[in-house]
Amino acid sequence: RSSAGMGAFDPGNAAMPVYLFIAAIFNSVFFYRAIRDCLSKKTAMSGAPAIAMLLSAISEFTWVLPCFVQCFIVFVAGTDGNWAPEHEDEIGCKLQGFYSQFGSLSGMLAALVLALITLRVARKQALPSAAQMYSTTACVLALSALISALPFMGAGRYAYSGEGFCYIDWYDTASSTIMLVFVLPVFAAVVITDALLFAAWPEATLTLAMAAGFVSAWVLWIPAAAIGLAGGSFPTGYMISGAVLGHAQAIVNPLLYGIWWRRTLLEAPFEAIRGISKDSGALEAGGVFK
Repeated sequence: RSSAGMGAFDPGNAAMPVYLFIAAIFNSVFFYRAIRDCLSKKTAMSGAPAIAMLLSAISEFTWVLPCFVQCFIVFVAGTDGNWAPEHEDEIGCKLQGFYSQFGSLSGMLAALVLALITLRVARKQALPSAAQMYSTTACVLALSALISALPFMGAGRYAYSGEGFCYIDWYDTASSTIMLVFVLPVFAAVVITDALLFAAWPEATLTLAMAAGFVSAWVLWIPAAAIGLAGGSFPTGYMISGAVLGHAQAIVNPLLYGIWWRRTLLEAPFEAIRGISKDSGALEAGGVFK
């Protein structure tokens, strides 16, 4: 965010709304394709894989769209209004903190679900049923919403990062502890699952891309929580670096999962996965590979 003309309209603030507008288009297509696959009964993407992709699409869309709207309002009205994140006691900062944390938590869990589904495909194991996947999706979203709502209940708080956006207050003990307790096991689970997947799946490049996309997005939040709990100082640019890497997921995930991952499951040598039942989600005899 440009510091010139603080509080007034500044054309230099156009970059983020433009990026988020493009990201919103990407995620609209991602979301539509995921819904269409969930409703389909004739492709490999019906059942568990489609619902896992839908969870990822929801996780992205629920922060991309409100962030675009808020950034556009700030771009037009300037940073003096209640919607500007610089005013951390106003609705703009609190709302941005909520949907940003919600998107982070649900996105991390969605990546774990996708990795686990892919591992089961690679090992030719039965997939969860559609009912189980929808229940998992609901639990992920509900848990993410509950944790993100805790600052409104007195456990943690949202604060201005000092670098253009609001997120959890890393210096608040409750906020950093909750984030650390959440991120550490999920981060470890995704990395371990991707490592197992690398050994079991012939699509090594895609596996590396899945791991790299996840690690690059969230690796800075682990030391951030530790720095905050220790009362240390963040290096200049640390917060905005984390935000940029996180925001990149809005483009990365629609391409990575909505196109590459999806196409891999649809194409040979995974054609047998088309035998997955939409209701049972189980693999028919013959396994996944030809």
